[in-house]
Amino acid sequence: MDASSRTPVRQRRGFVPASPKPQQARLAPRSSRALALVTRLFFFFALLVFVGFISAVLLGAAVYLSIAREIPDPSQLEVRQSTFASTKVFDRHGNLLVEFT
Repeated sequence: MDASSRTPVRQRRGFVPASPKPQQARLAPRSSRALALVTRLFFFFALLVFVGFISAVLLGAAVYLSIAREIPDPSQLEVRQSTFASTKVFDRHGNLLVEFT
């Protein structure tokens, strides 16, 4: 007997192991499928919240800008103040108590 007959088959030079038999695709265990579903739902919900937040910010900015356009310039308010009528507060006898301008 020569030395090559005593060495195990896997250690022999030129040994090519047999290819494994193709296995049928197995379904993942239930817990792993449930985890995948929960993960997908979480990311869907997170995306929905993100899109909702961005939409709310854009809508708020649009409303703010539309209201800001209608507000008059402060210098115009000073001019208009002189044209406003003052408010006078009288007591029951007709005496002037205070006047707001």
